[in-house]
Amino acid sequence: MYRVLVTDNLSPAGVEALKQVDGIEVVERGKMSPDEVREALREVDAIIVRSATKLTADVLVGQPRLKAIARAGVGVDNIDLEAATREGI
Repeated sequence: MYRVLVTDNLSPAGVEALKQVDGIEVVERGKMSPDEVREALREVDAIIVRSATKLTADVLVGQPRLKAIARAGVGVDNIDLEAATREGI
């Protein structure tokens, strides 16, 4: 079972579609502090964000379970791509 963390406001229809996929457990959270995101990432395989969630190097370092980041929307300026790549995400 893969666990996917959904932060920010995603379309309810989109979240519901994810919940219907066999083998995926969706964890929905609202606005989170960087410390809360860092802690939550320890328990998930993937995260889906919009622009409000900032995935900085400090948040991404030391997350061996995290394998994927999905950005709902345009741009990736809120995601440290170099850190994600270094961490194997």
